[in-house]
Formats: sequence, structure tokens, C-alpha cells
Amino acid sequence: LPGGDLKMRIEKGISEHDAVEFTKQIASALSQLHALEILHRDLKPGNIMLRENGSLALIDVGLAKRMRLEQEITGQGAMCIIFYEMLTGQKPYTGVDAMGIIFKHAEAPVPVLPHRLSQHQALLNMMLAKRRADRLQSAAEVLEWL
Repeated sequence: LPGGDLKMRIEKGISEHDAVEFTKQIASALSQLHALEILHRDLKPGNIMLRENGSLALIDVGLAKRMRLEQEITGQGAMCIIFYEMLTGQKPYTGVDAMGIIFKHAEAPVPVLPHRLSQHQALLNMMLAKRRADRLQSAAEVLEWL
């Protein structure tokens, strides 16, 4: 996987177009895993690699787990954080420690994208909604939105 990982690519900057295309690829891969009742338990930019042709590959599936999807999170929350990072180059929530960041994920308002990216705000809102019932329920739904 000569393209390195997505973390390095985010640090260099990603175009809006590529951020959307990469998110589509991530959603598609997650949707396929979910169809097999497999959850990728450590989805993060460092575990997403770029192939020579520019397509993405999810790695570190050693942390994947077979389980009933309706009882667990489906990964779109992590995917949304990655989407936000690709679009803006920064994390949506920061804090002095892990607990502070976790608290913000649960309680802070959904971050607002810069005006130039506002066409993605509705999707971001549905992916990061605080109430589960208000969130998109699957990677397949995210893919449909994109």
C-alpha cells in the first residue's frame, strides 16, 4: 500500500472532492463488512491505507469482531469524524485528555463546517447526532446520502 495511510494524507491536505470520494469508499467497505456481520472495531485514519491507484483499504481488521449489528455501533460515528477531519484538516472535538474529548462527543453541539463546506453540514448533523434515533443507522445509509 504505497500511498501511505489516511492520517498522513489528512496532514498534507485533502480536497473536498477527495474527502467525499474517500468517505464513499469507507462507507462501501464498512457496508460490505456489516453485511457479513463484522464490525471494524478500530476505524481511524491510521488504519486506512491508500493503494497505488488511489483507492482505500481498511487495515487492522484483527480488531474486527463478528456480532449482531443491531446491538452495537456501526462505525458511521468514527467514519463521520474521519470525514470531518478530511474536510477541515482538524478534529471536531479536542480536549486536554481522552475523557474530555469523550464528553464533548456526547454533549457538545455538532461542529459547524466552514461556509465553503456547508453543503455537507446536513450529513454531518445526521452522522453525529447525539440521539441514536436521530442518526443515520448504517454505513449503507451514509453511502446513499453521499
